[in-house]
Parts: sequence; structure tokens; C-alpha cells
Amino acid sequence: MSINYDDIKLLLPSHIKQLLDRDAALRASKIEACEEIVKRWRNTTSLTVEAWMLQPIAWVIAYLCDLNAGQLTPEYAERSQRQYQQAREMLLATTAAKAIGTVGQIEGMY
Repeated sequence: MSINYDDIKLLLPSHIKQLLDRDAALRASKIEACEEIVKRWRNTTSLTVEAWMLQPIAWVIAYLCDLNAGQLTPEYAERSQRQYQQAREMLLATTAAKAIGTVGQIEGMY
């Protein structure tokens, strides 16, 4: 299952939501780029979006949009970068935790 815009649009900053609502091609390209980034972070070739992943995904999409934005305040640019890094850490941490859990499993026991 790929990223569904309707699932994340309320989690986006209002200016990003307005931008993506106006431009379907831009929306599709940012979602596709986000999917590729998240697949790489999660070390997978297909993406299954779980509910807990929606906020980090929204942060990544907002960051990708902000990269193309013209005049961001330094505070907003820093916040966008920080949320992108937090999204990366969250998605990487769950991947690592799942791998560790699997390694320690022996015949259904931990």
C-alpha cells in the first residue's frame, strides 16, 4: 500500500496542504519521492503504511516541499529540518527494533 494523500493532508502545515491541493502533479511527485525515501530507510522494496507512520511521512513530504520553497524564515527552515530528522530516526528505529526482535526469536520464544 502506498501513501494515501487523504490520510496525511490534515497532518501537513496549511501552506503545504494548499500547495499540494492546487497542484496534482507536484503532489504525486512529492508522495513518490517520499515513498522512495521511506522504503530506503526501512530497507524494503514495497511500502506498507501503518497508522503510526503517517506523521513522520507528513514531515518528510513537508520537508521535500520546503526544499523548493523560496523564502523560509530561519526558524521555520530549522523546524522543518528537525522534523525531517525526527521522522528519519523514528522510521529507522522501528526497523532496527524489528530486526533485533527477529534475531532473538527461537522457535516462537524470545
